[in-house]
Amino acid sequence: GNKGYVLRCGDNGKVSFNISNSSGTWMEAITNSILKTRQWYHVAGVFTGDSINVYVNGNLEATTLYSGTMSPSNGLSPRIGDLAYGGGRLFDGQIDEVRVWGNALSKATIRNWMCRKVSKSHPNYSDLGGYWKLDEYGGSDAYDVSGNSNNGTLVNGPVWVLSGAALGDSSTHIYGTNALSLKTKYGDVFNVKNIKGAPASLHAFVIYDTTEQSRGNNVGGAMDTTHYFGIFYDNNSSVKFDINYDYKNLAKVQGGSKKCGVDMLVKTSGYQGTWGYTPSYLYSNGDSLAIRNQVKNEYIMNLYQTDSNFIISTPTGKPWFCGSDSVLLSASGSDSFTYVWFKDGKTLTGKNKRTLWVSTTGAYKVQATRNSTSCSFNSTTMNISNRKKPTVSLSPFSGVCENIDTVKLSGGSPTGGVFSGTGV
Repeated sequence: GNKGYVLRCGDNGKVSFNISNSSGTWMEAITNSILKTRQWYHVAGVFTGDSINVYVNGNLEATTLYSGTMSPSNGLSPRIGDLAYGGGRLFDGQIDEVRVWGNALSKATIRNWMCRKVSKSHPNYSDLGGYWKLDEYGGSDAYDVSGNSNNGTLVNGPVWVLSGAALGDSSTHIYGTNALSLKTKYGDVFNVKNIKGAPASLHAFVIYDTTEQSRGNNVGGAMDTTHYFGIFYDNNSSVKFDINYDYKNLAKVQGGSKKCGVDMLVKTSGYQGTWGYTPSYLYSNGDSLAIRNQVKNEYIMNLYQTDSNFIISTPTGKPWFCGSDSVLLSASGSDSFTYVWFKDGKTLTGKNKRTLWVSTTGAYKVQATRNSTSCSFNSTTMNISNRKKPTVSLSPFSGVCENIDTVKLSGGSPTGGVFSGTGV
């Protein structure tokens, strides 16, 4: 019946928080705004003892005055995604990070923790009654990690998915201003500046983990395996901002040419997409990167190889080509660099791309310079040789079955070798 409480999305997409008053009648606070499909929201229902409140993405959107107590329900287990007494009114969407508290959270606390996982540093941690991360990704149990053992069982066939909700290990936010700064435990600082489009709020968060998404095609370097960043705000196509990434306190990029190899990759938010190149401007004297006109995405530091012995590579790892063929030389870096290639100590005019096709033997080197800076690094020499195709002869043989994978060749010139395949 009408006892207990329910936080729901109903009335064609409005969010409401209902509690039972002392007479068992629903008291409701309901938003005017409507949730749109295919995007994440953080919603919170708060009863303070004298008011019922609904927050959407940290903004107070509905209040109903009620001074009194809440009548608890009897004989019903709490449910996530359904009314406690059932009725088939199931939530049609994704749910993540469900938290139930024994005391009313303040607006500041909701904002501070909506894009980060709960830890013991939460100011209301002792009042945490239930915490379902919903990170099991399989099975029929939803575990309560609050320490109160309020574990749940999946019913009605919900499906585990990677949610992609805006959630990190640490976060910061702004409401009504146009800049924020997030310092990580490693000392680097992720700054968001020049925010345009007047978002109601903007959150930046950091995830201390390895990304599960891979680099896109033709994106070199080594992605950071310790952390990456995300941005969250109400969907608004007019929102744009600049990012300034300060890496001067990161030991892995300190010293010499290492700083030249720092870059930022970008991808769409959540567990989707691949990491791709984004044009970033390097302030080598200030140990920072600047990326202009960004939108809601995730960002990760990428390091290009600046050790002179490993700057040039070939697809096969071999410094030669065969006969009249050619070999592709690839240099470390991205489109944010300008390249100068050398052969036998002389500049190859007009060759200023990251890759170079080679069809003649010689000693090749490359110099890479970050665009609009003096930051550069040089490769050692790679000697490219030509291995002429040999003249091959083979004595006749017989008695070979087509389903044999490999056959030792003998009696031929050059000697040795194997033939691989399901047929000879």
